[in-house]
Amino acid sequence: MKKGMMFATTAAQCESLLGKFSASQSHSETKRLHALILTLGIFSSSNLCSKLATTYAQCHHASYASHLFDKLSQPCLFSWNAMMRMYVQIGRPFDALNLFVEMLGSGRTLPDKFTYPVVIKACGDLSLIDVGVGIHGQTFKFGYDSDTFVQNTSLAMYMNAGEKEAAQLVFDLMLERTVISWNTMINGYFWNNCVEDAVKVYGR
Repeated sequence: MKKGMMFATTAAQCESLLGKFSASQSHSETKRLHALILTLGIFSSSNLCSKLATTYAQCHHASYASHLFDKLSQPCLFSWNAMMRMYVQIGRPFDALNLFVEMLGSGRTLPDKFTYPVVIKACGDLSLIDVGVGIHGQTFKFGYDSDTFVQNTSLAMYMNAGEKEAAQLVFDLMLERTVISWNTMINGYFWNNCVEDAVKVYGR
């Protein structure tokens, strides 16, 4: 009993440390703690393995993160999102999309408002506008279409693809526009050689 309690306490302490390392994106500290976890023999904790994979992802260490993620029998949504975000941030958007398809195919996890901005950006980075439109359409189905982050990412995708009308429609439907929203529209119109439209948005 005491051994079990000690295991639980040590695992909880490690999870707490991983949370700090994740926030600070400390790759070296994460690797040291990973070594300690293996030495202590507490790696059998599924929560700890999940937390470790997520921490590596947020430190942008793809090989360690993917290796640990693949060991998870039922990854939580937070882990899926962390992995997809990592792939987009390190310039591997296709891997992010593949992971999104895999998550949907598992039938156990549904995307949330943190998933869609990452996946829509991946579509934009790959110039897969048709796929992006479909995924943007999913946000209406699941009720995330009015989320500011989803809308801002959709604006950027449409503008980068030259789909000015679609971007303008998203912008007009926004209940809350941020500085990013305005800048994306103004810069997008300039980038698409629509100076008058950019000035009109700036003057609103």
